[in-house]
Amino acid sequence: MGSRLIKFWNALLALFGLRRKQSELDEEVNFHLEERASELLEQGYDAKIARELALREFGGIEKYKEEAREAWGSRFAINLAIDIRYSFKQYRKSRGYAVTIIATVAVCVSLNTSLFSLINSLRWNPRIYGQEDRIVRIFDEFQSVSSISRQRWGTSFAYYHERKEQSQLIKEIALQSIRTVNASYGSDFPRTEYAGMAQFDPAMFSVLKVYPALGRAFEESDAVRGNDNVVILTHKWWQTRFFGTDDILGKTIRADGRDYRVIGVMPESFSPPPQSENLQYSNFGMIVPFVIPKNPNPRQRLANYWGSYARLKPGVSITQLESELNAIAAQNGPLYPTQYEKEQKRGHRVRVWSLGQDLTRDVGTQLSILQVILLCILVLGGVNIASLVLSQNSKRHHEIGVRLAVGADRSRVAGQLAIEIWILCLVGGFIGLAIALFIVNRLGAWGVLDAFLVRPKVSFDAATLLIAFALCCSIALLSGLGSLVIVLGKLGLNKILKSGGRSGSEGRGYRSYRGAMIFAQIVAAFIVLVSGGLLLKSFSRILEIDPGFDVENVLTAVVRPPDRDFDAEAQRSIMFRLENELKRIPDVESVGITNWPPMKMNSAWEAHLIKEEESLDLEFPVCTMDAVNDTYFEALGLEALSGRLFNDSDYRNSAPVVVIDRIVADLHFPGENPVGKRIAAPLTRETVNSRSELDWLTVIGVVEPIRLNDLYQQPIGMIYRNYSEYPLFWVGLVIKTAGDPYAIVPEAERIVDRLARNVALGRAESLEDAIAKRYSDRQGLLYLSIGIGALALSLCILGIVGIVSYSVGAQVREIGTRIALGADRMGILWHAMNYWVKLSLAALVCGAIFALGFAPIVEGLLYQTSPFDSVSYLAVFIFLCLILSGAIFLSAKKVTRIQPIIALRSE
Repeated sequence: MGSRLIKFWNALLALFGLRRKQSELDEEVNFHLEERASELLEQGYDAKIARELALREFGGIEKYKEEAREAWGSRFAINLAIDIRYSFKQYRKSRGYAVTIIATVAVCVSLNTSLFSLINSLRWNPRIYGQEDRIVRIFDEFQSVSSISRQRWGTSFAYYHERKEQSQLIKEIALQSIRTVNASYGSDFPRTEYAGMAQFDPAMFSVLKVYPALGRAFEESDAVRGNDNVVILTHKWWQTRFFGTDDILGKTIRADGRDYRVIGVMPESFSPPPQSENLQYSNFGMIVPFVIPKNPNPRQRLANYWGSYARLKPGVSITQLESELNAIAAQNGPLYPTQYEKEQKRGHRVRVWSLGQDLTRDVGTQLSILQVILLCILVLGGVNIASLVLSQNSKRHHEIGVRLAVGADRSRVAGQLAIEIWILCLVGGFIGLAIALFIVNRLGAWGVLDAFLVRPKVSFDAATLLIAFALCCSIALLSGLGSLVIVLGKLGLNKILKSGGRSGSEGRGYRSYRGAMIFAQIVAAFIVLVSGGLLLKSFSRILEIDPGFDVENVLTAVVRPPDRDFDAEAQRSIMFRLENELKRIPDVESVGITNWPPMKMNSAWEAHLIKEEESLDLEFPVCTMDAVNDTYFEALGLEALSGRLFNDSDYRNSAPVVVIDRIVADLHFPGENPVGKRIAAPLTRETVNSRSELDWLTVIGVVEPIRLNDLYQQPIGMIYRNYSEYPLFWVGLVIKTAGDPYAIVPEAERIVDRLARNVALGRAESLEDAIAKRYSDRQGLLYLSIGIGALALSLCILGIVGIVSYSVGAQVREIGTRIALGADRMGILWHAMNYWVKLSLAALVCGAIFALGFAPIVEGLLYQTSPFDSVSYLAVFIFLCLILSGAIFLSAKKVTRIQPIIALRSE
């Protein structure tokens, strides 16, 4: 140990005065050479011959210098300092080479590190809750049900109790629900706003390992009917609504006419688990106890509407828990024969997701695509670096040969060349990290994080920094070192010394290596461009989608009268008065009332359509159902295809009537006019036991179908009921205006406040903006893909131009000789291009094959576009053929224009 410390100390001392020692060493070597040369001159040798003989007798000068440096204390440390200084001399000679490598590494590091930080913050380390790797989401999936919300939503009270009591692998389990309310606060509650409220099982705090930063969490006694009038505020609401006052505990908030006492404030970084996107669009600010029934109704066993989260016991995997929960469901199911039969018909199974899967369930595909695309960018950058290093070091063949001839060790030369690359990669890496830090800090401001149900806490940590930096720099470095192997391994010493720089023909090793680099670039570029092309085609078709209604100058909003303040009749009265008051606003042309405003709620009632002549033993098809007023269709620009729409007489008509859309008419009344037919539309099939229990509705009209929830899914058919005869628990407004729809919002808010105290107008936005939100994530991914595709294409073209230019330039003397002997320039041009054109075509074919393998990942984001779309592949193939052919042609033509005399004189 002591000897190592002494060597280390000597190495440090050796670094001081290094320039002086190096100068002294050079002087000593020159002194001995000159002395021996003088002795040979006295013996009668010519001065030049005497110098050569002295060098030959002296042996390897570099080897002698290495031995001297070893004697100084540490050859490695001294050589490193010398190589660094020598590298900067080389950079001054080739500034463009150094700047290009630094810029390439910086681009690769910044893009990949930013994405890696985002993925790490979402999938592996969200840093929202405590011990996140043990938190899972449990939901009951009904695979044969058409509704996505029934396939993947949550669980029922019955399933929850069974798992809580019987699971041996769950440490803790809890339920939550998300709803919206009319919240008011302050002195005598002067202000009311539309807000989001979470309902938490008291065990949810233990599951998430997150507790109030101020006050206390819920206790089991709080989750009892009558004791559940307590509330915990989010940090944002505490700061914005109550100005962060220390005396917040004990204050009162009114929600839907009920008073809640504040008992706590959550930490600033807290967000509830993303049960639904309603949380994303709502003004979330409150958490109240979730009163869970102890003995749920067995008939509601399949009602999977509640969010269920659990914490695993140590050592338990997600696969093990999923198997156990499915076994519990199979064991308990036969105890409820009627419900169990329905479970089997609907393909029931229990699913368990990790927290990362839950957070990225809507954008996981986008992240995977970006990851592959950016890895392609990394490959392109690495290949370009390899090309640059190879071209730069190929110019130094003679220098390398001389150094080897005078005794320099190959590993010593390779180390010095590697250090040149290392320095550039490190500088580019640090610049890239600085850019990545800026990008990560701006993700929120740019709206990138708005696509996620829960906004992730994206930031750098040590693992992300180390992995991303090491990955990018290592690939860049290995790409450069690969060229060093060619430089030092493929060429022998004699060949190096005899080579005339770039004037000779390049060797087979060089050509194969360059060909491999171009091949990799073209394959990566093809994958990126095909992905971008498919997304562009899909997005263009999304823009062409007809939603089925008029979107121009239409305002949508939500009003939710609390059930405890207004019964069904009172709600209808308020809505009728609200409709009349809103119509009096200047520029308002019509006011529609509905339960589910288009593009607003991401859900709708699901009703089972039963025809009057059908047997109740059948499994009835599912349709969506809405309750609307008579001017709803007018506000959306819908007209009756047959029959009529609702009118004033339907309010007083005792016989209930409905309007259906064309999809329902075509599917259930093919070849006949549905007007006058009678149907029933119960919300749940389980409650239907006899015909006498059904409300029979007469079809009075047919309208065109509309896309209620999004533009991507085909509608399954809509049944419209008259809101005067059907209770409304959620009221949406669709207001057609003559001008800017946002101009009427202030007056509409005042009217709602005047007609219904403690009720607020919520989520007011135009239909155009609501639709834009529905595809904003795809739009952002498209723009990002186009930008990355342009970058990939630029890197590919630059790499090919550089490689082909250098390769053809290496044959300049051969080309000059052939021209001097009378060869046709076009023939020479084709000869120079032939290899690279064939290689490019082979790479394009291989790129198409790789892109086909990548296609299934993209498929989930495409609308009416096949991931194997031949037109897109052919377009990219032809586009790259033209671009690559042009790049190869221009690179080769420049050299073939050289005059023979100049080519023959080139060295």
